[in-house]
Amino acid sequence: YDRGRGVPQDPAQAANVLLDAANRCFNDSTRRLEEDPEPLLKLGERFESGLGVRQDPVEAYKWFDLVVGGSPPEYEWDPFRDSAPAHFAELAKDRRDSLGRRMTPDQVSEAQARATIYLASFWGKEEFIQQLKEARSGDAKAQLRIGWAYRRGDYGHPNCIEALMWVRKAAEQGDADAEFDMGHYHYDGPDKWGWGGVGVPDPM
Repeated sequence: YDRGRGVPQDPAQAANVLLDAANRCFNDSTRRLEEDPEPLLKLGERFESGLGVRQDPVEAYKWFDLVVGGSPPEYEWDPFRDSAPAHFAELAKDRRDSLGRRMTPDQVSEAQARATIYLASFWGKEEFIQQLKEARSGDAKAQLRIGWAYRRGDYGHPNCIEALMWVRKAAEQGDADAEFDMGHYHYDGPDKWGWGGVGVPDPM
């Protein structure tokens, strides 16, 4: 579809084909990435350049991050462990890191969150998805649980910026546990209380 060989040239349709191929990379009962991760890499490149899709650096970062396999190796459901061809992982890491240097910390955090949600949805992590829906609807307890999940890295690599955002939202609604966490964050500082991470602001 990109080159119009045998079919009308259609970059948007080419992107749809790549997305379908990327999803099939995860469709394996072993929960390992055994298919070629090149479709994920190419999707990242398309969202970075805007070829056939709306240009979106956050979405591009997400796809590059998925190839790199940001999830910690101890999680059984990590599809990338010992699977992604090294040359694709290395190339995706270079593209992701280069793009990340041109993004804000909030954009990087959003991209990592999208990657987490993508994997959680694909592997049937219904609890996380349901809690995220409840958190977005304003449920303080769900916001706190999502914050802790991001802090620990329960569904991917730890994301301190997302964790802080959700715990703070819960605290602003008067949740006692969230207020306790935020109190320690402000008193002890992010590193001592486990909130340290790139882009996490120092408490005021």
